[in-house]
Amino acid sequence: MILNINDPASIYFERIYMREADFNSRFILRGEEIATFFMDKGDSAIWISNLILNREGVGEEILKYFGDNSSTLGVNAVVIENCRSAFSGLSDSHGFRWVDNNLCLGNMQISELTASDLFRIVINRSSQKKGEDRLTYQFLKDQILGFRTDFESSYAGIRNTLVQNYFQSNLIFTFNGPFGTAAMAPIETISLYRSIRNAGMNEQEQRVLRSVMEIGPASESEIISYLRRDFFGIRDVLKSLFAKNLVARDSSRKYVYVAEKHHREDAIIIFLNALIKNFGYFSRGLIEDMLQFKIDRSFSEAISRLEDAGKIVELIMASERRLIYVQKNFANSAGDNSISRIISPKDYMALFFKQYLKSTFGSSGLYFYFTEGEIKTAFSVKKTARSLSVGKIIGDRSYRDQIKKEFNNLGYAVSFT
Repeated sequence: MILNINDPASIYFERIYMREADFNSRFILRGEEIATFFMDKGDSAIWISNLILNREGVGEEILKYFGDNSSTLGVNAVVIENCRSAFSGLSDSHGFRWVDNNLCLGNMQISELTASDLFRIVINRSSQKKGEDRLTYQFLKDQILGFRTDFESSYAGIRNTLVQNYFQSNLIFTFNGPFGTAAMAPIETISLYRSIRNAGMNEQEQRVLRSVMEIGPASESEIISYLRRDFFGIRDVLKSLFAKNLVARDSSRKYVYVAEKHHREDAIIIFLNALIKNFGYFSRGLIEDMLQFKIDRSFSEAISRLEDAGKIVELIMASERRLIYVQKNFANSAGDNSISRIISPKDYMALFFKQYLKSTFGSSGLYFYFTEGEIKTAFSVKKTARSLSVGKIIGDRSYRDQIKKEFNNLGYAVSFT
């Protein structure tokens, strides 16, 4: 078993935690401490460093433990760093293999890719490039995340007026999108989320959903009138159906039925393929944040299918201690540094990289200006209709003119306080 040094049981091993300790975990075998190490647990990965074996011949016990219990520990990769001397003579044991001086459980590559690198690659891959035609309804159907703001649609290459025209024409709808935020997308996209969530319904939800199916787009009052009774909690029932992607809302805020058009396993594959196509990567933690639930065996099997088909490879980010799944040659797909854009708090980039932005700028709830391959500054914004007031600026203030020009291009008047 692994015992954290802050565990009260550590007192029995006569070594109490001290600030200068170079380990945070002990490996206990049959009541005896056989090793100490520093263990980081990231997104689907465990990274072990500073490993010290307290006696010879116990290395294989440690490998066996992680090899047998990785799924119980909630990880798909384990890296034991710089451990040649501790595990000399052991190779390909219990699923581990040597990668340079590291023992690795899993098929991943170890990369020096940083969160900043990942951010740059994703934003360049997913932003409009000059000369691309994105004025088609099919392009909207391919946007698996939908759109949350007019900033997002503009940078994707779709004018906000066109998005609003599609919305007014009931070609796209408001739905409970990724990260639990409201977004707009075609009904086909929303249907994918319904299949993926595969949510059950209670009796009240079934009755209300049936009424939406029978009368078509309907307001809350129209549903009550159709059911011929105002049963308690109908608003909460509609909220629940909306959260489960069983209904969406049209431009009149009426509820529309979302048909289930895919088997769940097929919907998951379509979803993962879209993430790879549009962004080049995903991780288990990212998917759980997007869908607001723990991914299950169906997702694990889908990921394995994509790996077997050669569409993705496992990559462990050494600096982040996290496992991600990427397209081949992903690290070489950053493109040039010509992309400049404003990232709002509801932008998918802010949602994807919430922890990175928070650790770098103290908050992910700010606006960010990205140019020349990096975020140059962060700032607060007060928005009134098509006017914006930029407040506190964190970072390089010399980009004020570029920020103003960028907002003007998006159709907003800007002032600085």
